Amino acid sequence: MSADLLQKAVMFFDIDNCLYHRNKGIELYMKESMEKKPESHTKTVLSPSFTFKPNTNRYSLVERLCIQYTIDYGLAIRGLIQHHDVDPVDYDIKVDQSLPIEDLLSRDEKLRQMIQNCSAHRWAFTNAGLPHATRVLKTLGVNDLFEGIIYCDYTEPDFPCKPYPEAYIKAMKMAGVSDPKKCFLVDDSIKNINAAKEMGWTAILVTESKEHKNVGDAQIEEIYELSAVLPQLFRQ
Repeated sequence: MSADLLQKAVMFFDIDNCLYHRNKGIELYMKESMEKKPESHTKTVLSPSFTFKPNTNRYSLVERLCIQYTIDYGLAIRGLIQHHDVDPVDYDIKVDQSLPIEDLLSRDEKLRQMIQNCSAHRWAFTNAGLPHATRVLKTLGVNDLFEGIIYCDYTEPDFPCKPYPEAYIKAMKMAGVSDPKKCFLVDDSIKNINAAKEMGWTAILVTESKEHKNVGDAQIEEIYELSAVLPQLFRQ
């Protein structure tokens, strides 16, 4: 990579299940918070495209809906808005902002050092709302290391989110970069990674599965390994 390209490169970091390990339990708490929502928000007939088999009754209705809506719309809240008239701002307050982030996560000095060593412009790029994203970054102790946060604005009608192209275009605009070759993404979602590749970005998948070895430009098991697969962006 040329010095000019390196100087203008932008590293976009996903947040949830990427900057921290998914075993921290945040997804579980989120599901429990959603199940406490009024029953009217979850009484519905499942989409004809629903893919779970009948014997998967271990999934609650809410969990199945959210998984399906994530498949169909990229983000569960978008499906809840469209099919259940859920107020996204109310959802954000009662679900995302109710999570005990400070009890589940803690300052991560190893993560902080890795991000500090990244010589590219650094942006957080999440499908969460701003309050949740900010809390997570502050709790991990890395909030001051990013130039900004690209997040889902729940007050915006039909707000863009990954993996839709509009979200990546928004991210590039906010980061002030027009050349997709200068854009790098690390994310735990295969769909998000594939979408980034289609946009011309370099994309790194965080996964512990050996089945995903062909997804993106590289795969890492933990975020700390990022410098090993993108050495051109990191000071050693």
